[in-house]
Amino acid sequence: MVPENVDPTEMAVIAGYQASKAAQVAAVFLIRAGGRLDKLKLVKLLYLVERKSVELHGRPMFFDENFSLPHGPGGTNSLNGMNGEADEGTWSKFITVANRRNVQVSERLSEDDFDELSDTDIDLIEAVHAEVGHMSTSEIRKHTHDLPEYVEVETGRKKIDDVELAATLKKEDPVAYAKRVARTRRMVRGRR
Repeated sequence: MVPENVDPTEMAVIAGYQASKAAQVAAVFLIRAGGRLDKLKLVKLLYLVERKSVELHGRPMFFDENFSLPHGPGGTNSLNGMNGEADEGTWSKFITVANRRNVQVSERLSEDDFDELSDTDIDLIEAVHAEVGHMSTSEIRKHTHDLPEYVEVETGRKKIDDVELAATLKKEDPVAYAKRVARTRRMVRGRR
């Protein structure tokens, strides 16, 4: 059954999102940053690693739903998870909200908790962290505003669809890429 206020055509995207993997990626970024980050910066880092995964490996890392938002592009499922509005048990295992603006890594994590991240995933996270992890929140916000797929929005949000992102990243066949991603999202949904 489709929940009220949810477009049935978007259910595959929502269902294909890998919350546990996204939370693990967030925890790695937090660890690399010393354990605590501004939530906006973490949302940007997650978007950038998802984008870099598409660019280098031809697929998203955790299949978030990406939108142009007033503060730049970001994955709404991950943001909702951080805010405790979705997948709360999954996200709260890896991060805790320090205050309204900051999140921190959970103190009770062990190496075994990072079971969804491959060596390739870790390398990609490390590459994004090396590239932009040193930036302040305002600098990374500006950096993501300058990305070609971002559309300025004052309020609300505008979806960054898979074809658009693939075209921006100069993928050979953006439509075929979007179809592969949709198929993978359906397969991931089927495993639940």
